[in-house]
Amino acid sequence: NPELKLENKNPFILDSKSPSLNYQEFIKNEVRYSSLEISAPERAKMIFETAEKQAKDKYDCLLKLAQLEKDV
Repeated sequence: NPELKLENKNPFILDSKSPSLNYQEFIKNEVRYSSLEISAPERAKMIFETAEKQAKDKYDCLLKLAQLEKDV
């Protein structure tokens, strides 16, 4: 929100809810991921675990950004 920046406040607002579903179960609902799990199960497991960690890290980073105070 650019108007908050003018007020010396944090312009970043995280307006999404925390994830409520299991990440891996969620992505397995998409054909590209479920077909990978069928064709290369060991590789898919590694990829899914990595993607889940990256998504969690990204969301945690966004939470921290939203909680920052604007330094002047």
